[in-house]
Amino acid sequence: MSRYTCGGTFFKRGSPVAFSREGERRQRMFCEKCGAPLDDNVKFCTNCGAKVTVPAAPSPEKKQSKAVPVIISVVLTVLVIAGIFAALIKAGVINFGGQKAPEYEPTPALTALPVYTEAPTSTPSPTPTPTCTFTPTPTPTDTPTPLPTESAAHIALNELSGIIAETEKSLDAFEISEFEGMAELIEIADRLYGELSLQKSKTEKLNGLPENIRKACSDMYELYLTGTFELIMDVDFLIDFSEIDDKFYDDEAEIEDLYDALVECFEEKVCPDNLKDCWSKMKRSLDYLGTYLVRSNEADLLYDALRQSSAENLLMRFATVYGNERDKLSEIINDELNFADLQFATGDEIMEDVKKVITMSDDAASSYKFRYDIENNIEDPQYDHIATIYPSLYNTYDCFVTIKMGCLTGAKDVIVSCEIPGLSQETKQSYHIGASLTVINIKPPASSEKLNLDKAKDTQIRVSIKEKSTGAVIDEQSFPVHIASRNDFVWINDDFGTITQDNILCFLSPDSEAITKLKRDAIDILSYFTNDNMDSLVGYQGPYFAYDYLGDGSYDDDDDLTATMLTTYCQVASLMRAMSDAGVRYTMDPFSIDDAGQHILFPDQVIERKTGLCIETSLVIASALQSAGMHTFLILPPGHAQVAVETWYGSGYYFLIETTSIPNTNTDFVDDANYFLNYWEGESDNYPISIYTDDYWSSYLEDCYVIDCSDGALLGMTPFAY
Repeated sequence: MSRYTCGGTFFKRGSPVAFSREGERRQRMFCEKCGAPLDDNVKFCTNCGAKVTVPAAPSPEKKQSKAVPVIISVVLTVLVIAGIFAALIKAGVINFGGQKAPEYEPTPALTALPVYTEAPTSTPSPTPTPTCTFTPTPTPTDTPTPLPTESAAHIALNELSGIIAETEKSLDAFEISEFEGMAELIEIADRLYGELSLQKSKTEKLNGLPENIRKACSDMYELYLTGTFELIMDVDFLIDFSEIDDKFYDDEAEIEDLYDALVECFEEKVCPDNLKDCWSKMKRSLDYLGTYLVRSNEADLLYDALRQSSAENLLMRFATVYGNERDKLSEIINDELNFADLQFATGDEIMEDVKKVITMSDDAASSYKFRYDIENNIEDPQYDHIATIYPSLYNTYDCFVTIKMGCLTGAKDVIVSCEIPGLSQETKQSYHIGASLTVINIKPPASSEKLNLDKAKDTQIRVSIKEKSTGAVIDEQSFPVHIASRNDFVWINDDFGTITQDNILCFLSPDSEAITKLKRDAIDILSYFTNDNMDSLVGYQGPYFAYDYLGDGSYDDDDDLTATMLTTYCQVASLMRAMSDAGVRYTMDPFSIDDAGQHILFPDQVIERKTGLCIETSLVIASALQSAGMHTFLILPPGHAQVAVETWYGSGYYFLIETTSIPNTNTDFVDDANYFLNYWEGESDNYPISIYTDDYWSSYLEDCYVIDCSDGALLGMTPFAY
């Protein structure tokens, strides 16, 4: 017998109670004798003829009982409980009689309300007694599906989400932190470094984390840690460096105390690798400061205006070089901090990807391709190159190209090559590029071939960066550069080196063939001057001629002074005469050490071309005197150039040589020597070789730039070999 379920109660088809289409409840009439159904309002049974008793109709005024709502509530409660009960039976939780529950068959959906059908009148049957039986709903025999368990990757991603939140909190705290002084900044950065290291360690211990995410997290933390480490190192160095700076800029500090303090600082402090080039040049500049102190003390003892003036210019040279290198050092530190900032920014972008991946399904997260694959990849190299090269100053340049590059993470060995066709050889050097900014200064050696640099020309600086292991090209660049002629000179410039008036020393050529020949010619003239008593340019090695010339050997101090002066005078006069006899003449073209550039001939060119400006003829005589071992100075008054030579080393007296007094004759110098011997009382302004008193020198040098020619070796200013 089929069943229809309605609100948890079962009804048999044919039960005396049913639902009409209108859903209203009504009562059917049956014959009490035969049980046949009767139509409404009949008085006799149509089947057996028995009299029908009609039941009384309900009173229309009777209202619904107040208990109906309560009953409805109870019924609803029962229905709910019955539904739950049926569901438990269906699920197999309840099983009556200990019997196996029948296989579950889905209950067909109720598509229409049940409709009562009358029994055939021909075969009446007794009214059945209504029965209600409870039959449990069949339950399925399959094993229930268990709740899904989380995968190892899912668990790892959930844990990673918490670690990333910790990292964001650490970075945010560092970004908004306030500090007083660099020492406190280091403490805050140290704390950040420790927290990041711990968070990285937690990430590495996560089991089940997909490899692509593990690699991304490793790169992210490596970026953060490397950037933080560079910040700590740079700030720590700046703390030490500030101590040096305080001493350097202390106006009240004595120079001797400054020198001692700087020497101590440079010996004790440790410099990061990227700053060693600037650091070494700053340290080397201390030699200028030390020489200044020695020379200044000598000047005080000798009341020597030339020593004092050249010492002060050397002090200015120290300040210029030290200041320039300090600025470069500060620039590199700033670039390193910018590189660290780039590492932080790249780490932030990787973090954003990681945060997005955490929310994905396991499969999507495992296959996600991150935007950055940065390990061992060199960030785009940054170049700075010189625009104009003055070959005459080749040996004074620090470099011609500066390259700044670094790996965001990891490291790579590279080969950097550089060449300037028509000027230099090709240079190749290996560098280890780590996860910080690396600064490379390149200055290829000059070409070993004979160069034609008589005219200016344009060429290129070629730079190549290749992987050391594979030879793969990382970057190649060519930069335009103007090569000035060998005679072009710039007086002041700090582009890739420190150029001041001292750099004119690069034009001194004491060992050139032309100067050697000039000295040989001068010896013949010197022999004539001294009646064959001097047959060589002896320098300060003994007044061989003077003592014989002055008399019987009983001399006072003035005689000794005069003898040494006369010996030096004769050597200077013979060189001046030799230059004149070589046909060199003075060219009266404008000259100024304040101009941006100047065309200057080397001594061998002056002698070959037999002409020269005041600075050029002065360079000829200064080169020859320096070759003879004599203490020589270049004197640069406004718009002019002269030479001074000490009468004897340590005397404190000097001859001023006017090298433009050409042509000249032997008689000019003999007459001048006699005047000097007979009338000198500490001062002579005779032309072309003069001697001045101390006071006169002090006044004369007020507007002059004085260069000690012996500073060429100290300053590294040597002539360029063509």
